[in-house]
Amino acid sequence: MPKRNRWFRDGFDDRTYREHDRPMSVREAAALIGITGQRLAYFIRRGDLPAFTLNGKDYVVNRKELLEFDRNRRHAPGHPSRAEIEEREKRRAVNEARVERLRKQMETAAAQVAAGTR
Repeated sequence: MPKRNRWFRDGFDDRTYREHDRPMSVREAAALIGITGQRLAYFIRRGDLPAFTLNGKDYVVNRKELLEFDRNRRHAPGHPSRAEIEEREKRRAVNEARVERLRKQMETAAAQVAAGTR
């Protein structure tokens, strides 16, 4: 029986391995994690994301490192998660509704004072 490599033993064939570990352009990588290519290039230049260049010009990013970078970036201090952003939006909507309700109450009270019924 032929010897099988570790990737096949773990449920990966060569095609799957290549897809998960293949280098990606900045445009592909940025689309994958939902940011602009310029922002991703900024992170690369800053040294936050390891990358190498082709022809001394275009950056190429490893998919595995990109996903690890994205996971760490989203949970870094000062960088809110999607759930935190949604919670903030809900609180903002509730507060805006409260402010609107108080504004209407104040207008009603001012109209009653002006009419002399209060």
